[in-house]
Amino acid sequence: MDAAVNKTILKNGIRIVTKKMPHVRSISMGVWLNVGARDESETESGLSHFIEHMIFKGTEKRTSFQIAKEFDAIGGQTNAFTGLENTCYHAKVLDTHLETIVEILADIFLNSVFDAREVEN
Repeated sequence: MDAAVNKTILKNGIRIVTKKMPHVRSISMGVWLNVGARDESETESGLSHFIEHMIFKGTEKRTSFQIAKEFDAIGGQTNAFTGLENTCYHAKVLDTHLETIVEILADIFLNSVFDAREVEN
């Protein structure tokens, strides 16, 4: 691993990899899950990709519109993708908005709701 890259493992097993880049003012954050299309049975085909989209549809305290509005308000970019082995949710913001992006992503991962109407859509 690059000497400028720091790896931290939290008590709960979450791995955090950081690299300081003094010449840029942005923060890029990715949440990588070790699950993808390869982990799905024939009857589960597409489930990882479906969840990838559903996770941004709202939480216990934010609607999908509020999530999008909060990202937009800080000039943030967010996206996600599902591969064979991983699913990644990522965001990029100006460094002054690090706490905000961590809070929004934590809310999405810890408090997502799967509204029946959204599931049907």
